[in-house]
Amino acid sequence: MNFIYKLSCFLIVSFLIVGCTSTKVFRPKKIYIEGAFNHKTKVVFPESFDNFKRTDVYGFNPECTDIGVSYKDIVNKNNIVVSIYIYPAGWAEEYRLRDEYFKCLLGISYSLNTPIDVSHKTIKVAKDGYKVLGLRATIKEYKFTTSVVLFECAKYFVKYRITADNIDSNELNKITTQLIDKFSPIDVVKFDPLKIGIDLHVCPAAVKDSFGFIPITTAAMTKIKWIRENVDSLERVSGFPGLYFECHRESLTQMIAAWDSVKQNKSQFKPYLNELLNIRNCGFLNEFICDQYMNTLLLPAGLKLRMEEYYKWKKLNKPKISLGGEIVNYYIGYEE
Repeated sequence: MNFIYKLSCFLIVSFLIVGCTSTKVFRPKKIYIEGAFNHKTKVVFPESFDNFKRTDVYGFNPECTDIGVSYKDIVNKNNIVVSIYIYPAGWAEEYRLRDEYFKCLLGISYSLNTPIDVSHKTIKVAKDGYKVLGLRATIKEYKFTTSVVLFECAKYFVKYRITADNIDSNELNKITTQLIDKFSPIDVVKFDPLKIGIDLHVCPAAVKDSFGFIPITTAAMTKIKWIRENVDSLERVSGFPGLYFECHRESLTQMIAAWDSVKQNKSQFKPYLNELLNIRNCGFLNEFICDQYMNTLLLPAGLKLRMEEYYKWKKLNKPKISLGGEIVNYYIGYEE
């Protein structure tokens, strides 16, 4: 499978325009159906499975490609309710999975009307040669536990939400495995895999800044190269594999090296790049990456982190930069 490369510049105002576009509100529609409910992706929702009985089916857009199906455990007494959501993921790009994941958590926080404490975990599922990456959050509020698992599945997101009274982690893991097996995210990828095309979008300020342009484009091209060399084709078709720690470390390492060779020159990106250089020189680049991505990355086996030392250094040095700010400098589109 070949990557198609394109290079363009983008205006930050375009994000503002998109964010302010008005859309017609569609009220969720309850779907009354007997027997199995079939989603466009060929995922089948039976009336019951294992201990669970279907309670609701909702469509969230006119075509019912955006749906939610709920089941309740009718055997156990700890009020276990599971919901499975399949919905269009929009255009594929670098931060799509991460952004949708935190959007889901923000929605839960709003619904509870309180800040939430979350433990994060990365998930990788394999089946029939395909692989998908996902993120999982566990939230404990009062006597309730909520678990949210989100997978990026090419043209769709697949999300599982589990709520229960006083449930332990083993039972949560068991139910999550049941849902992944029964309503497989990989089947959704296989139904309509991505046709990959790489669009590298660089902000106009970097295009006009020759000494800033070099490290910024080096970082982006290093990510693309790393993915092609380290992630197989049947995993790439589900979405940008941005949960790999090594991808970000290699990208930043090459970015800093490119800047180190031209740092004596003038650039409006100098404060940002010099601070990254200092973090590397202090020996905390690995820890900085993990901190910035809030432990939502797949770490390589054997990686030893010095987080306690890093947090002491961070408190003393108060770094001002954010890796999330990279998206202002460039972002990678991932679909033809």
